[in-house]
Amino acid sequence: MVEKVLWLCHYSKVAAGIGLWGLAMVRLETESNALCLWMDCLHSFSFSRTELSLAQEIEKHLVVCNFSVLDLHFNSFKTSGHAFGAFVFRLLAIHRIRTATKILKIGLGEKAIACPVNCPCDEPKNWRSETITLINLEEVKINVFEGQEHEFDFLRQIFKCTPMLKRIAVKLSDDVTASNGLCTKIYDIFKEYPYVECSVVPSSGPEHSSQSGAST
Repeated sequence: MVEKVLWLCHYSKVAAGIGLWGLAMVRLETESNALCLWMDCLHSFSFSRTELSLAQEIEKHLVVCNFSVLDLHFNSFKTSGHAFGAFVFRLLAIHRIRTATKILKIGLGEKAIACPVNCPCDEPKNWRSETITLINLEEVKINVFEGQEHEFDFLRQIFKCTPMLKRIAVKLSDDVTASNGLCTKIYDIFKEYPYVECSVVPSSGPEHSSQSGAST
């Protein structure tokens, strides 16, 4: 008869992950049907291709309910500047996550240092051309968009792989402004998908500053 459950697990030592990204904390909320994952980037260690072990670790926490919201947090004090697209699409390739997720939220920390040249965080690089159908995904929210090329690649891939997408919202970092041309680049991508409600939110603007159909 339990109606509300809040489950929180903080790992003292990262035990599962994909590439450089390791699972640091899990939060499951039945009220919002949200599965929240906090990821740390482990500079001195790289997981092999272990989607199965990460899926098994996540599965341990899904004993109380299903979820429809996948909320990913990339810890800023360890992950500054690192690419996340390869990890996200490998995570979404896990059957339980791919079929359950209707809303995808990505929280990025403000960049403090540049990602090293040839950093393995963006591997395998073929994630940009892989085909994965996210048939149930309807909404995507990205917080603190820096305007790096791998982030634009992620936007393009999300549109390509999500046939049922209804809404996408991108909240900008302080570094992305109308004057540096990065906003225009975002709108150019949005204009290719007029059937999707697209939003761009300035870093200091309101939480929902919607621009339907990517209009300027």
